[in-house]
Amino acid sequence: MKSNEIIEKQTKYLIPSSPAGRQPLVIVKGKGAILEDNGGKQYIDCHGGYSCVNIGHCHPSIVKRVREQAGKIWHVSWDYYLESNSLLAEKLDEISNKLELIK
Repeated sequence: MKSNEIIEKQTKYLIPSSPAGRQPLVIVKGKGAILEDNGGKQYIDCHGGYSCVNIGHCHPSIVKRVREQAGKIWHVSWDYYLESNSLLAEKLDEISNKLELIK
């Protein structure tokens, strides 16, 4: 699918996520800090946003763990308990208690 077709469909069917609007780029893959568009042009990802950008795109150990977890269970409503959520919450509590908080 061509860039303009992808952009047209997403503009038509998806709610905009940024008040400034999207950049006219169609990103097809990423590795570490490098993104590549559907024309083969590469960019350094300097976006300080969500999830994977903190560790780079397609980090092998993260990909491995996501595959492992997806093979067990992908999502459950907050109406239920999950062992993984409990362990993560405990770990975050442990880490945050070691931080010196600004008072």
